[in-house]
Amino acid sequence: MFLLAASCSAAESHISDLSDVPVDSAVAKDGQEWVDGLKARDFATLERIADELRTAKAKYRDGRSRLVFLTRSLGDARGASTDQDFNDRMGLIKEWIEKHPKSVAGRVALARCWFKYGFFARGTSVVSQISKENADIFRDRCLQASGVLDEIEKNATELDPSYYCARIENCLGTGQKPEIRWIFAALDLDPMDLESSQSMAHCLTLRWLGKPGDMERFAEDVAMFAKKNDTADFHYAMIALAAAAVEGDATLMTYRLDWPRIRAGLIDLQKRYPKSSEHIIPFVHLAIQANDSKTACDVAEQLADSPMKRHLSAKLFEGDHTQMMFGNLATTVMLELGDDGNSVLTCDAKLNQRIFDFAKGRAVSGAVLTGIEPNSISGCSRLNLLVGGTTKETPSVAILDLAKKQTKHFATSQRLKRTQVTLEGSILAHADDSGNISIISVDQGTPHRPIATGTKPVNEMRFSEYGQFLAAVSDGGTARIVALSPIRDAKNWNVGKANLRSVAWSPRNERLAIGDDEGRIKIFSWPAKSLLRTIEMEKLIVQTLDFSTDGLQLAIGLCGDDPEAEVTNPLRLLTVAGNKTPVVLNGHKMGVRKVRFQPDGRHLVSSSDDWTIRRWEMKNVAAKK
Repeated sequence: MFLLAASCSAAESHISDLSDVPVDSAVAKDGQEWVDGLKARDFATLERIADELRTAKAKYRDGRSRLVFLTRSLGDARGASTDQDFNDRMGLIKEWIEKHPKSVAGRVALARCWFKYGFFARGTSVVSQISKENADIFRDRCLQASGVLDEIEKNATELDPSYYCARIENCLGTGQKPEIRWIFAALDLDPMDLESSQSMAHCLTLRWLGKPGDMERFAEDVAMFAKKNDTADFHYAMIALAAAAVEGDATLMTYRLDWPRIRAGLIDLQKRYPKSSEHIIPFVHLAIQANDSKTACDVAEQLADSPMKRHLSAKLFEGDHTQMMFGNLATTVMLELGDDGNSVLTCDAKLNQRIFDFAKGRAVSGAVLTGIEPNSISGCSRLNLLVGGTTKETPSVAILDLAKKQTKHFATSQRLKRTQVTLEGSILAHADDSGNISIISVDQGTPHRPIATGTKPVNEMRFSEYGQFLAAVSDGGTARIVALSPIRDAKNWNVGKANLRSVAWSPRNERLAIGDDEGRIKIFSWPAKSLLRTIEMEKLIVQTLDFSTDGLQLAIGLCGDDPEAEVTNPLRLLTVAGNKTPVVLNGHKMGVRKVRFQPDGRHLVSSSDDWTIRRWEMKNVAAKK
């Protein structure tokens, strides 16, 4: 029979007090000492440490189990890069078990090592990119781990949470859903155990073993069980945090988890572990997803000086805007508006794709994209299309139908730098790293011949209102205009010496506005190419431009070189006719990445590095002017 070793007296303690130490540092310190002990074959001390941790239910300052991290640090073989490295680590752990045949911790560490050895074969790619051979090796090694864990369950007189945690994690490799009885057993042993429920939440994410509704039912079941210990909201929130570790800023769109309960549970966590700061940033991210601005700002105040704290200061909410939502937490690379006047299709530099709804005041759907070059992304919100160049070895352009969840791929000769799709979604233009531009029929996938050769990458492309023309701007003052009806080769047009960063067509193709990286905008008549006026501003990057639906106003978004830095008056509105200077729209505190007028002409929408999407009512702006 496997027995848990007898307790040691406090005077013989082998564990140090790490309650004031940041968790990463504490885990690293513990892990180094424990691995050194294993390599020194000091198995008796490891047994005593495991017993002390188990008896004391020892935690780090954020509530995580030190016993679980003991078995992980010994079983993970951190830094292992060859089969031999893993075999050497398993050989040491087997020696430990031979010396202490009743050891539970040793066997849990051995099972963990088999699991990590399996992951070593599998790799960290998404399922679709893993070969059948490597997937089979992963499963076989996890079955070896299951055999070790079965030995423990058959022979131990008592189990501990580290066993249940290892049992649950191993299901990622065996493909069998974890049993909820394991969670209940772990919570009976330690009502504050986090690892088991968080490991099962990881398993139940949709990218692993979960089906729609599994995560929500699991959270409810655990909360119901934990009521007897007055920890229902606490464990509900821990499950949300575990889901967020996988799904990131799409968590509350992917799973219908209850934000008030998550909030209550995270506040409970802070009360139980007042020295912990490790959960503050995930807490803020979940509050932002829920569009709970007050909670996000209140919690961010607990941080030391950081970009997040600066983002979420009280002045963030000041401004002339009519409505504000938390948007992307990384640089916005694409923003397009729907015809309904409320929906906003976006994607950020971390490939978080979102659809926001001003009527609901939050994101209503989204996903994390993979294999797409962020800066190449464009979209058509009317058709729920998103387009981008792939990062695969064989370059292609990907067209994602977000409603049908289908993707088309069309081969390209080089990797793509930019894409742009017409308003009705029928024609796609793409530019490669060399600045060569081609177009594709989206419906038929028919590639047209290249229509413009170049030597410098394209910084932005925009189609005119009905898709008759395509404008592309590059560094060195080079612009190119392509006529599409019929298709004619583009000719270079020198607009100045500065690097051109943004371009916009007015309705009916009467005017063309081009912005550079020195705070300068030039407005030309079209097709005459006559310079109508030049607007000189501070030396900031004119990142984005858009004409109003009547062509009388031009929205201007300005950025600096540092996306974390504040920018003074980054959103402005210019009356195109006459000589008036642009009017400042107060609100955004950091660079504005995208501006778009809504189709009804009544509102302007902007997205900024301050993490907000704002809507501006034009009649209020007119009154200000």
